[in-house]
Amino acid sequence: MRDLRAVRPGEAPRTPETMVRDAIEVTKLRSSALAVAERMRSVAFALVTSLQLPPDNAAAARARRFVSDTMRSWGCDDAIPDAELLVSELVTNAVLHARSATRVTIERDGAMLRFSVYDASPTRPRLRDYGPDAVTGRGLLLVDRISQRWGVDAEDSGKRVWFEVRT
Repeated sequence: MRDLRAVRPGEAPRTPETMVRDAIEVTKLRSSALAVAERMRSVAFALVTSLQLPPDNAAAARARRFVSDTMRSWGCDDAIPDAELLVSELVTNAVLHARSATRVTIERDGAMLRFSVYDASPTRPRLRDYGPDAVTGRGLLLVDRISQRWGVDAEDSGKRVWFEVRT
């Protein structure tokens, strides 16, 4: 590494201000490179799996089995009950409201698991305040209360409702 104070032939002498500015630029470049390398490492170790489901009454049960089998194979047994419940709620919503085939995707990145349910409806689900005697309408409330975080993303041909749980 060359001395920051050194002057090459034909260059103007370096001032303390230019040396500080150059040092800051080098630090920024190194920091950016480290951030990119860390993200690449993270992506490289992520596990992803998906299951397509038809819009029928057995979809939620198949989704629960897919979730428990996948999580067991990944060594995430402790979070299985919560994940099964929440995926089941989202798949049921997709079958009842979107009336379309669904895709359940599970992604693991370290201790975080993200579950996504895709359907063909562009209508975004929303939390509602149903009365205590209502027999429906608590699925998203459960997702909101049990998951670490959740959200809805628009897709080209519908939407993706997702949530995250920690193992």
